[in-house]
Order: sequence, then structure tokens, then C-alpha cells
Amino acid sequence: MITADTLAQLRGQFAADVAAAVSARDLQTLRDKYLGRKNGVMTAIWAQVASASADVKKELGRVTNHLQNDVEAELTR
Repeated sequence: MITADTLAQLRGQFAADVAAAVSARDLQTLRDKYLGRKNGVMTAIWAQVASASADVKKELGRVTNHLQNDVEAELTR
């Protein structure tokens, strides 16, 4: 089950991945990894949020939405 701590760790991993990217191809690879519609990390997280219990779904959805917005903003620079 996904937790806010898991999302925080993912945010850190994403930051490390972006820092290691040195080319446009690297950034495209990250875009596919995190935002891919079928196998993307964010797609998998949203599926877990959707199946979360009602008492945690709202908070997980909020945190996941912030994370996705940050990932999208970073990868479209």
C-alpha cells in the first residue's frame, strides 16, 4: 500500500534521477518512466490511490497530485 512516506521517497528518487540526467534523451527516458500512461510510476501510484480506503484516499490523492504536478513541471522545462 502506498503511503505519504513512500511518496516522499519517490520524490527524492525523482530528484536524484533528474540531477543525473545529462541529455534530452535522458529526460525523455525519465518522462517515460514517471509519466508513461501504461507503465509509468505515476500511473501505478494513481491506481493504488484509487484502491485506498476512504479515510486515507483524500490525503494520498492530494500528495500524489502535488507530486505529479512537480514531476510534470520539472520534465517540461
